Amino acid sequence: MVGRWVVLVVWAGCSAPEPVEERQDLDVDTTDPYVVYRDCQGITDNDPPDRYTYSNAGDLLSRERQNGDTWEISEEYTWRDDHQPLTSWVTRNGGTTEIAYTYENDRLVREDGSWDGESESDVWMSEYLYEQGVLVSVDSYAGPSTLQLDLSAVETYQYNDDGSLKAILFDNVDYADTQAIYTWENGLLARLSSYFFDEWQAFSTNLYTYDENGWLVQTASDYNADDVPDRVQTLERDEEGRVTLRSTDRDGDGDDDTIIATTWDCPTE
Repeated sequence: MVGRWVVLVVWAGCSAPEPVEERQDLDVDTTDPYVVYRDCQGITDNDPPDRYTYSNAGDLLSRERQNGDTWEISEEYTWRDDHQPLTSWVTRNGGTTEIAYTYENDRLVREDGSWDGESESDVWMSEYLYEQGVLVSVDSYAGPSTLQLDLSAVETYQYNDDGSLKAILFDNVDYADTQAIYTWENGLLARLSSYFFDEWQAFSTNLYTYDENGWLVQTASDYNADDVPDRVQTLERDEEGRVTLRSTDRDGDGDDDTIIATTWDCPTE
């Protein structure tokens, strides 16, 4: 199932990071992070290369992969004016994922998704529930068709006194219950730890490092809770904050397994 929008995941190298909520104690710049992507195209140097195209608002519109003399769309996005996605779909590995979002005013209230592969398909639906304007839970259903949807998970949200996300509890129908714990520093997500709910046994941890401007520059992932990173991704950025180099150590041995540079073509003032 596709990851939730409230789980803070930064698309390193291909889109703008999540905006940081303005707080009085925030020590970093909180200007609009979408500005530097307006009307831009970014092309990577991997083989084959990818091309990312952004709108005048700075939203990611598409990801294309080069195939000979043509570019083929592998991801496509539709956004509202305020950067909230209405639909997005991803084509990869012989299958297509489609997601549609339904809003009431500015609140996401429903997500409808489907995956159609060569030999099977899957459908899911999630309902977002609020209390006094705050998201408190998400009920998710999955099945082979829209007429055969069964409850698959219930997510419950907890918050700190300052309104930042504290934890998400996952009550899963078909597998172990888990919870994700969020740790913040200066208004930025510093640590995301996942535990088996009833044992408090950690099974994965992500540590996030930022530069002085609040841009993400490194993610270290520990997948077996032994306090040794299993995957480290490091980002180099230009003076505007756009990722120019993405280096990834995929096995935690200290050596980069992939290094991908991105060249940006953006309007000049």
